Amino acid sequence: MLSKSKHIKYEYSNGKDRVFLSYQRESFDFVLKLSEYLEANGIKTWYAPRNIKLAGLWPEKLHEAVENCRCLLLLYTRHADKSKHVIREVSIADDYNKPILWLKLDKSEPESKVLKYFLKLVQTVECDKEGVLFETLSNALSPDSINFSGLKDSLKLNTSSTEGLSTTQWSKGIYAFDTADEAAECAARVYFEKAKVSPERTLLLPTGRSAKRVFQAMLRLATGEYAASPFGDCYLMNDTETFGVSMNHPTSRVRAIRENLINILSAMNRAPEESRLLFFGQGDDCLDPEDAAAQNLANHPPVIHGISISPYMEIIGYDLGRHTGDIVNDGPRVVEVTDETREYIDAKQKSHSIYTVGLKTALATDILLMLAFESDKSNAIERLFKEDVDPSVPVTLLRNHENAYLITTKEIVSRAGLENHAIKNLSPTEAAKCIMNQI
Repeated sequence: MLSKSKHIKYEYSNGKDRVFLSYQRESFDFVLKLSEYLEANGIKTWYAPRNIKLAGLWPEKLHEAVENCRCLLLLYTRHADKSKHVIREVSIADDYNKPILWLKLDKSEPESKVLKYFLKLVQTVECDKEGVLFETLSNALSPDSINFSGLKDSLKLNTSSTEGLSTTQWSKGIYAFDTADEAAECAARVYFEKAKVSPERTLLLPTGRSAKRVFQAMLRLATGEYAASPFGDCYLMNDTETFGVSMNHPTSRVRAIRENLINILSAMNRAPEESRLLFFGQGDDCLDPEDAAAQNLANHPPVIHGISISPYMEIIGYDLGRHTGDIVNDGPRVVEVTDETREYIDAKQKSHSIYTVGLKTALATDILLMLAFESDKSNAIERLFKEDVDPSVPVTLLRNHENAYLITTKEIVSRAGLENHAIKNLSPTEAAKCIMNQI
């Protein structure tokens, strides 16, 4: 908002070829000085209210300006953290893949879950000496091109940005297929191949949106080359279960596994024996579900886990922004989830809690398959590969696994900017063999 002591002449602009200055009203005087300096050096800026009529349609005009701008420069303070306008502007810039530069005017860190989400991957600058800062920003935002690469040498940067990180430094492979069904078949083949060579071990089944496709692929394979005994002598366990509901409840993960996989295999005479189904959340008369799961996993260590990646960077029941480094030591336990997660998992679900096998269990498996078959997961995949490990973004903790593979589609790797790192010319059979040969 405009200070009463300032009078700014309206100047029409739709944002084209300009740097959009996103700020909260307490930073207005700084905005004026910064804009004056940049424009004196040939860099056009856009900011409200100078470039928008007070009587105009603000939401539409702000959206238009962000859509057309060269980049968005967020002038961040603790007040911006609570500004709906700032959050909306950053969100729009992300939607249009605009470069975002986060200029910190104080030492505060975002508390807003939304801002944490959007700012994790962007270049971050802390404001020290104003003169040096303005000159450096002018060089980075030059009229000819935008180049943030020199900022690190000139200013103190927040190190959360890992732009340029080689994805081959930690993942064993990114396998991208033409279709989600082909990706699911690759995952199913790895499960069945691992079952052949790892008797008496536990196979952790996925329970997210990707799980149903994997189960369908397993059923197709169970009528062909794996017909004799698809799961061999392995044990099966689900990685999550809704807490406090019966196994017959519509939101039960165990029910979904039985209906979409086990019962159909049983009708084909190819299902594992009931004693091999160590479904988490079931328990027995003597042990509660967490203790039963821990005991079963101790007796039959997990050998493979297919984790369905959430679009919100959550995994196996762990919400975004709610955890510390201790999460990596979690074994089977019950975790509380937010309304957002509950809505994403299943709007009909009454419980606010979920059983999870825990990150420690997932990270202890011989093979970790990160499953992403739906296009809305591309942003989560980009963050998984390109930003630092952060317990508040649970999906990034998968980078602690020494034998992890991403199984996905060509569309997703393209959207996530990982196209040059992906293996895209293999069939599901060939990709599964490559994964098994690297063990």
